[in-house]
Parts: sequence; structure tokens; C-alpha cells
Amino acid sequence: MAAYRILVPTDFSPCSDTALTLAIALAKGREVAEIVLLHVVEASVPAYDEELGVLEPEALRTKMQLLAAQKVNRVAMHTKLVHGDPRIEIVAAATELESDVIVMGSHGHHPLVQLLVGSTAEAVLRGASCPVLTVRDNSVVATA
Repeated sequence: MAAYRILVPTDFSPCSDTALTLAIALAKGREVAEIVLLHVVEASVPAYDEELGVLEPEALRTKMQLLAAQKVNRVAMHTKLVHGDPRIEIVAAATELESDVIVMGSHGHHPLVQLLVGSTAEAVLRGASCPVLTVRDNSVVATA
């Protein structure tokens, strides 16, 4: 039996933490499940943690491993670190990993910001070939 694969993009924000919590709950409902934590390193945007500040590459790997160390019954967790545009790399990872679902945070930026730069969550919703579940402020806001 193939594992139910859940892709969870993370930027280490509280919103991403909520998405991971939801993904773990979804995984527990499956006989066999796997969660893949994905972080996309953007050249112009450093990874940031509220407690640790800007994360250098080694600290970033450590943070990913600590998140993945959350052992859950029958759920394997793995990490994937890539460089590029999150809107492209999340969709590419979902395709490459043959993900069954993407669970991700949506920060709900101001409409003007979304108009000018676009929303990562929106781009993933439009580009992914699997269902996408987005969460914001501890609540489910969209599915596709």
C-alpha cells in the first residue's frame, strides 16, 4: 500500500505551523501516511524565525530537521530544501513527489500587495494537479 503523501510548504511562520498541525491530523486519519516538509529558499528573501532571527543555511537545515522530528504514529516525515520561486517550486515538488494533497499557510496579505506581487497560495491553487488546502489564522480558508 502506497503512503498518502502530504506536501507541507513552510516559511516557519505561525501560519505554516498551523498548516503542519493540520497535515499531521490528516495523516493520522490514514492507515499509512507521509509528510514532506518543503522550504523554498528565495535568493532575495532570507528565511526568518521569530525566535532565531535570520536563518543561515545550516540553521535552516537544523530547523527543518527539528520540525520533521515530530514523530507521529504511522506518519513518516521528511524534509526537502530547494532554491527558487516558491510559486513554481511548490507546484514542481508536488508533481515530482506525486503528492496527494498540499497543505499550506496563506498569510492573507492586503489586496494591493496581492495585486502587485501575487499570492503564493493562489499560484499554487492554480498550478497544482492535486488538491490544495490552505489555512490562515488557525482556520481553514480555501480548498481546491
